[in-house]
Amino acid sequence: MKKVIIWLVVIVVVIGIAVLASKNPEADNAVKLERPVKIGVIIPLSGAVASMGEPIKNAINLQTYQNILPMFEDDPCDAKKAISAYQKLKLENVRIFYVACSGSVMALAPLAQQNGDLILTAYAGSAEIRKTGTEVIRFIPDALSVGEAMVEHIKTIPENKKIGLLHEEQDYAQSLANLLQENLGSKILTTEKYNANDNTYRTQVTKLKFSGIDTLLFVPTSDKAAQLVLKEMQVQSFKPEIISEVNTCDYPFKPADYGLHGVCWKASLDTAGYEKYVSDYKAKYGKDSQYPFYDSITFDLFGILDTFYAQDLSIEQLKAKILAGITGQVSSYQFDSAGEVNSSQYLKVLSF
Repeated sequence: MKKVIIWLVVIVVVIGIAVLASKNPEADNAVKLERPVKIGVIIPLSGAVASMGEPIKNAINLQTYQNILPMFEDDPCDAKKAISAYQKLKLENVRIFYVACSGSVMALAPLAQQNGDLILTAYAGSAEIRKTGTEVIRFIPDALSVGEAMVEHIKTIPENKKIGLLHEEQDYAQSLANLLQENLGSKILTTEKYNANDNTYRTQVTKLKFSGIDTLLFVPTSDKAAQLVLKEMQVQSFKPEIISEVNTCDYPFKPADYGLHGVCWKASLDTAGYEKYVSDYKAKYGKDSQYPFYDSITFDLFGILDTFYAQDLSIEQLKAKILAGITGQVSSYQFDSAGEVNSSQYLKVLSF
């Protein structure tokens, strides 16, 4: 009778441990993902920045996959819609997410941390993302990296220059604007901001023109809005020296097209894999990628994921493999312990 009781106690303990493990997020995280592994892709396919989402989708679809399945959802760079997209994908048992917009990444990071999920991005540039943990791994330079390069350049311009700041009301642009203001302080005489969904920017440009500045720090995001800003500057014959960032270097139009001159920082890669990506993209879609640097890294990231999932991996195992440093078809990537890529190799200053 004692032996029976002992065995019953053992069985109860084993069942109890199993139940507790099933409620433990770390235990959940160790479960292998179903095959093919679903990758949730939350990007802007509509709205003011849809021109960013289309080439991302094209880049991902440029190659075929054996082990992963991209699943696309539209968020128009709206945090609430990103959360809805995340919840929809969770119903499909998605654990790995590619997210493009900074605001969306920031909205989803707490959910990913809570659920043991992983967010990857090759687009989101807000410095605020540095405040997240390794539930977010970023493959591209952020606003802080770009801002530091801009600040160093601005320190070299003559002291008598009168500097103004114009930036879009968007997470990446606001993050970079904040960094410039913190580092340059009273050197920035006036600041104006704009919304990408507005139809005219006459008021902002007029205020900047009559402030008497001769140098403008320009931090845009939406290409359509940036083009309208530059057109308005041309209409008003307002021609300050422009100091801008990576988006300005990537747009199909340049400030020089509107009679303006200055510098911007281009994120680029000098690899055979990058050149092949650019060529293959144009061959398939009949046009150049608007943001080839970011799109090529997105392409690279999905190829790496497909290779990794030739074997079973948990989320933690995938994180460890990425953070240890990886090489894809386009480039190699090294990360710090917080999931930020070493970006110094990417940034180059260009004159226009």
